[in-house]
Amino acid sequence: GQSVPLVPPFGAVFVAWDETASAQWLARAGKPSSERKPEQWGKLLETIRRQGYSVSLADDRGSVPQADFDDLLTTADAEEARRRRDELVGMMQHGEYLAGEIDDNAVVRLTQISAPVFDATGRAAASLMLLGPQRELTGKELNVLAQQVAESARRAGRLAGGGNNA
Repeated sequence: GQSVPLVPPFGAVFVAWDETASAQWLARAGKPSSERKPEQWGKLLETIRRQGYSVSLADDRGSVPQADFDDLLTTADAEEARRRRDELVGMMQHGEYLAGEIDDNAVVRLTQISAPVFDATGRAAASLMLLGPQRELTGKELNVLAQQVAESARRAGRLAGGGNNA
């Protein structure tokens, strides 16, 4: 029962192929920071469109501890949980959670790979998500996995009668 608002860095795989949705998503990015500028979010969406998937990496600096998100599930005060969730999302907007291109020689900790599943109108109606392992991956391993997720999402869309925008 946890929800996250559709603001950067969340939901990029749903908005990257829709110009209007992309513009609305970018407008909700909040104040620019030294880490991530509005034009960088736009370039990330272009990369996601070109690659056919989005990648989220674990933040080794620990600026957004996973435990904080997990604690939201057990917080009895719904208003306090939403306030804390929004605070955490805001922190993530200024980090490197949503990644662009990953060099084959990089060593990363994958959080997730998402690829859109398009419906018959060409809208990203769902996404196929692969959660990362609890170990580091090379960029090459990650990129191979990402291609497999993207191909599986394309196949799912075709089988469901959807388009093939990616």
